Amino acid sequence: MFRKLLRLEGRISLRCLPALLGALAFFSLLLTLLLYTLSHLLYENEAPARASVAIVSLGEQNEEYLEMGMRYLGGMSSTSLALDFKEMEEENARQALRKGEVIAIAFLPDHIIEGVLYGGADPVRIVFSDDGGLSSVLLKELTASGMIMLSAAESSSYTTAWLYRAEGLDDQLSKALVDVDGINITHVVNRERLFTESGTLPLFLSYIATALALLLAFSHTVMAPALRRRPHAFYQLLVPARCSSITYFSVRLITNTLLFFLVELLVFPAAALLPDGSLPFRISTDSILLLLCGAALLTVMQLFLQQLFSEGAAVLVHLLFSVAALFCAGAILPAAFLPRALVSAGKLLPLPLFREGLMNVMNGEGSLPLLPMLVWILVFFFAACGVFRIRREAVK
Repeated sequence: MFRKLLRLEGRISLRCLPALLGALAFFSLLLTLLLYTLSHLLYENEAPARASVAIVSLGEQNEEYLEMGMRYLGGMSSTSLALDFKEMEEENARQALRKGEVIAIAFLPDHIIEGVLYGGADPVRIVFSDDGGLSSVLLKELTASGMIMLSAAESSSYTTAWLYRAEGLDDQLSKALVDVDGINITHVVNRERLFTESGTLPLFLSYIATALALLLAFSHTVMAPALRRRPHAFYQLLVPARCSSITYFSVRLITNTLLFFLVELLVFPAAALLPDGSLPFRISTDSILLLLCGAALLTVMQLFLQQLFSEGAAVLVHLLFSVAALFCAGAILPAAFLPRALVSAGKLLPLPLFREGLMNVMNGEGSLPLLPMLVWILVFFFAACGVFRIRREAVK
């Protein structure tokens, strides 16, 4: 009986092959045109937008250090690409903020240098623009992150100084502070290396992985005829043959997964070509395991939805769930604009896990999320079997 079911479901699956290849070609062309059009509309012949921040000194003691600090801020890689710093009088700075000429004003208190070195000084006060623009939002987020980093660094230095002085180890304090500063600088250097050594490749791979995950999810919808619910009379034939729901759904999962996996092996490398001709996705043991798990995951997810809904509704839910999962994981809109809890939960969903695996394979770094993908496969599989049994009992 198992072999007969295997041949039957295999023939049904093969009927979807022409439509599957056509869908892959269509959605590949559609995504390519969409990305090309958006990139030209957003970035062609357009200089990067810059914003200005006014610096207001509230004390004469700051003057000798202000020019040096302005040069330092202007030369930082994290600010020089997007921000210009201008020294202004307070009244002029407030007028510029109202006119939208600057997006924020930083008020430097008197004796700020001594305060940073020895503690106890008034903090720098920053007044943001209320225009709600993207530059203001980004600067607020960057400032909040910078405050957390600076607070942690200062706290470690002040705590070390207090501890050594309380223990009467003043002669060893200088070395301890150097060690603490070295630890803090190491964190900054590691962060800088993350953004400089890898260049723009990780960001580009992120968009490529998202596009490929959507391509496969959209293309898989044409296999709905092979995964839809069969007439009840067909299921009645399985009872005399003692074919359980687990056996029957295993056959459907195997046949449809293998077909989609073989199509992935034929089409996927061509779809993953970079503009310069290099191939970030190469056939290897890891990539084969990932594609196999991805094919099984998409198949069993749609198999479950087809048991739960009608054929058209299942396809619609499949598409909406795929897009929503990638959105929640920060694969469409940057994760910085989404709540952290939402992003953390989104990354555990099926399609974002597959996307993460694609990125790791193409980037050659990190481990593959095969275990959580297998967990989702088992969850959807037994859920499909459960819905099938409920429907069968209801008909009886």
